[in-house]
Amino acid sequence: YHNIGILVTSFMIGLALGSIFMNKTLVKRNYSSLIKLKFAIIAYSVLLPFFIIFISKFSNNILVGLSSLVIFPLLSVVAGSLVGAEFPLASKLHFKNIHETAGNIYSSDYIGSCVGAILVSALLIPVFGIVKVSIFIGLLNVISLIILIRKNIPFALTIFFTGLIAFIGYLILSDNYA
Repeated sequence: YHNIGILVTSFMIGLALGSIFMNKTLVKRNYSSLIKLKFAIIAYSVLLPFFIIFISKFSNNILVGLSSLVIFPLLSVVAGSLVGAEFPLASKLHFKNIHETAGNIYSSDYIGSCVGAILVSALLIPVFGIVKVSIFIGLLNVISLIILIRKNIPFALTIFFTGLIAFIGYLILSDNYA
């Protein structure tokens, strides 16, 4: 259980570092910064399973110990930093007034975190495994990116791409495809 504590603590450190960095550079950030950050989150989500598979190929006891004490906590810090940077930037870009912005952003964050934590930890990872779930989360972020840039894409095309990505996600998670 102490390793789970290390991973959670590492993620929280990443959240703090990401939000501190973004708050210090927030003045020069804009909508394209959010899109670039979303691309970074997608890349991280899609590349993570390949890195996990690569690490799992080694049977060296030193590397196994190093992964649980250093490599995976660092990966958790990186994930937390990306997520931590996203929140202040989204708050800035969707600012209307303090009450409405705080209410909308915080409620969306808490609802998404709660549903995501329950679904991912209790259902998706035990059923599908971390590799498939990580790729699926990357695809969910692609849908989020499409919604972000949708103002330049016709609505029908947005629906088409969203459906296509959801279908690809279904194929990844289904046992028939793997």
